[in-house]
Amino acid sequence: FNEGSDRTFSFRLGGPAASLINLDSETIFIPSNSFGTITFTTNGDFDSGIYPAYMEISGKPYSIFVPFIVEIESSSPYFDVSLAIPQSVGDIEAGEEVPFDFTLYPLKTPSGEVSFDYFLQSFEGNKLYELEQTIYARGQTQLSASFSVPDSIEPGFYMLGARVRYGTTVGTTSQSVQIHEKTYLSPPKIQRSSFFFALGIAVFLLVAFVLVNYL
Repeated sequence: FNEGSDRTFSFRLGGPAASLINLDSETIFIPSNSFGTITFTTNGDFDSGIYPAYMEISGKPYSIFVPFIVEIESSSPYFDVSLAIPQSVGDIEAGEEVPFDFTLYPLKTPSGEVSFDYFLQSFEGNKLYELEQTIYARGQTQLSASFSVPDSIEPGFYMLGARVRYGTTVGTTSQSVQIHEKTYLSPPKIQRSSFFFALGIAVFLLVAFVLVNYL
């Protein structure tokens, strides 16, 4: 929806999923106080997995960054997975240890040995953290894990994704998280005049103590 004046908007896709998606138009003219519509289509068959992407929408003099995630699951997976992050999306800082929980759901078999992996990835496609393990899932299974956010990470949006594989089938889950710069707390500053006043009081008390006790 364009709340401003008449404007032409341009759209650009980026990230790993960009090659899987086509836009029906890269530019669109939207009159003031009107809606505009663009259509996404996929490029056909592609492997099961989690594909982060982003769209840059520009309409002079403004532009916005819109992250999104394309999840491709097997048509009939034996297991599926969900994840939950206790912190709110806006509360993650660089350098922080972030806990989260996974739940594995058996869909076509009550138990089995599954390959399970999770990862933190930028929407440009750079993986910052990844861990893979094999577990034996009996019924609905809950797992807890965590990842350390690097101190030097660039603030912005990232994707936490997880996949569970059983045989040739894949179940997926993902969530977008926003990471902020690390907050450093500075010690309170002491006013110079306050410092000398406190020093004077201390010297006065010391002299009074000597006079009373030794003279």
